[in-house]
Amino acid sequence: RLARMAGFAVPEDSILKAQQFIERCGVASKPDEEGTFAYRETGERGTPSVTGAGLMALFTRGLFTHKFVKPATERLAETYRRAHLDEMNDSTLLRNFHFGCFYASQALYMAGDDYWIPWYKKYAEALKAQQAENGSWQDRRGNAVYPTAVSAMSLQAPLGYMPTYLRGDECQRRRSRRSA
Repeated sequence: RLARMAGFAVPEDSILKAQQFIERCGVASKPDEEGTFAYRETGERGTPSVTGAGLMALFTRGLFTHKFVKPATERLAETYRRAHLDEMNDSTLLRNFHFGCFYASQALYMAGDDYWIPWYKKYAEALKAQQAENGSWQDRRGNAVYPTAVSAMSLQAPLGYMPTYLRGDECQRRRSRRSA
């Protein structure tokens, strides 16, 4: 959807293959992991970070009612709802905090305000507590470039500058304005 919005030609066969891969990574059969996406088709446990990315893959395909969307959205929102602010960066479950939050932000925004607003408020509060004096954010390894970039992109979500933060009807309006 986003590549096409930008004017790129993407073969439908390639898009279908990507969708099928994402579907194979969706976890529906293990009760303790239902509603997650794994990094690979086999052998990997589903994580919140990859679940956000999996949801975004479905949403950017326009599959808002896909069978994985509701359970994955619920699971993702509940994971972050349960996380305490002081644990969000250190938890083993949220070990890739900035990566995970970047995709969670987009996925929960696309799922609607009932999911996104509570998540965003908590996330912004967590980021405020973690921000360094120079304005950057760091991951557990001391890297600052990637965490700062994705944190800044996630924080701008209410402004709607990034196409990934455009819900279906907003995409149509922008496409219409460009072609007019």
